[in-house]
Amino acid sequence: MKPKLLIAENHPAMRAKVASLLQRDFDVVASVAGGLAAVEAVSHFLPDLVILDVSMPILDGPDVARRVKAHGCNAKVVFISVSMDLNQITTCLAAGGDAYVSKVRMATDLIYAITEVLAGRRFISPDV
Repeated sequence: MKPKLLIAENHPAMRAKVASLLQRDFDVVASVAGGLAAVEAVSHFLPDLVILDVSMPILDGPDVARRVKAHGCNAKVVFISVSMDLNQITTCLAAGGDAYVSKVRMATDLIYAITEVLAGRRFISPDV
């Protein structure tokens, strides 16, 4: 059985790109446009892994991660962002993130990051 993934990304084109990269190897159970929808979808679908855009309106990625972790969700969390700011990466990991993938490197890093995270390891795109 394929691992269940949930994608939360506020830009429709990027959300579609992430889904297209992953749909062959993983079961994409939901793809949502914002943080509040992500929190609701996580509790409904109980994914194995959540892919969170760092910058979303109302609830950003770290806020979503903190909320779902506080509610006992054991899903792994992979953050995606165009920013490679060290403070932002630290905030994401402290919020419960297991990986941080640069959107510029998604085609090469995202599936590898997910594989690493599901194996219990952390991943950060190497261009940091």
